[in-house]
Amino acid sequence: MTTATLKKDIAKMARESVHEAVRAEMMHLRASALPLVSMSEQREIVRKYKKPTRGSVRKVRASF
Repeated sequence: MTTATLKKDIAKMARESVHEAVRAEMMHLRASALPLVSMSEQREIVRKYKKPTRGSVRKVRASF
């Protein structure tokens, strides 16, 4: 009986450690894939494009 619970505990610990290792490696890969943008470039992007306007658009349906 105790060997079964011991096996389950070992399997659970192994699964958790693999999960943590994969998660850390994926975070590293995602960080390396992000483009590097300097602060001055980011300010220029914000100044140039700003936020989109939320104004409404008038739609006209044309029937032929």
